[in-house]
Amino acid sequence: MIPLTNANVNNKNNNANGSKIAEQLSNVQKVRQLIKIVNTGNLENVENSIHEEYFNHESHIDVSSIQDLPENILQQIRMRNQLSGPAEFIDTVKSLRNAFTDLIYEEKEIHSDHNMVIAHYIVRGTHTGPFFAFPPTGRYFKYEAFQTYRFENGKIK
Repeated sequence: MIPLTNANVNNKNNNANGSKIAEQLSNVQKVRQLIKIVNTGNLENVENSIHEEYFNHESHIDVSSIQDLPENILQQIRMRNQLSGPAEFIDTVKSLRNAFTDLIYEEKEIHSDHNMVIAHYIVRGTHTGPFFAFPPTGRYFKYEAFQTYRFENGKIK
């Protein structure tokens, strides 16, 4: 795993190494663009970074063990669970931005190796809108997150 710094960019011993570093930098930039979209809610050009088979493991909910959810919430979750690709990412961003209007992912570290990018964030915001079955609390939150992004054909899958 190579932490991506300017020193890594300037250390090109041969064309293969330079090509690998360029690919890793491109992948890191795509992840940063993705997080910028989450932070701003600006959904332009999502298709340029998100693979058609994109799958977000965090946003799919197994409702089989959840009791007493209203039918309209269950229906909403079932519909979301069928989404993938750019449509799923767009729906996730809209849901998050509607529920946590000041949501921010602050990058702490980012590393790339071949077709993987791993990022460490501080995530914070205030719960100001409904989030599925959870009404807004008005409470501020802050936590650390580590996310792994896998790339296929130059897009996040």
